[in-house]
Amino acid sequence: MARQGHGFVTSLPIRIIKTDLPEGELVDVARDGKEIGEIVFFGNICAKEYYKDAEATRKLFAGGALHSGDLAVWHPDGSAQILDRAKDIIISGGENISSVALESMLVQHPDLLEAAVVA
Repeated sequence: MARQGHGFVTSLPIRIIKTDLPEGELVDVARDGKEIGEIVFFGNICAKEYYKDAEATRKLFAGGALHSGDLAVWHPDGSAQILDRAKDIIISGGENISSVALESMLVQHPDLLEAAVVA
């Protein structure tokens, strides 16, 4: 059976869901440009499964949506802004720190040309 579909960007609305809920619960973040959540989507453009990895497949499709791993915010005008990847978040002292935000702050220093944060 073919799994053909239209391009994701042009045909499917995204959802940005809260990340602090039990696995499988899908609740959208506030459209305030502040609350960070994970982008998820549905449809026949999604992969069906990880090859021979049932546990990874279960996590990828928790709640029936494909979890992209991209962290984003909804703005009041309905636009979404991708901020980081969930796997790139650094946890220090109980706080979640965006690697992209940290790199952006570091390159503000006049003696630095580039920065890469690895944890």
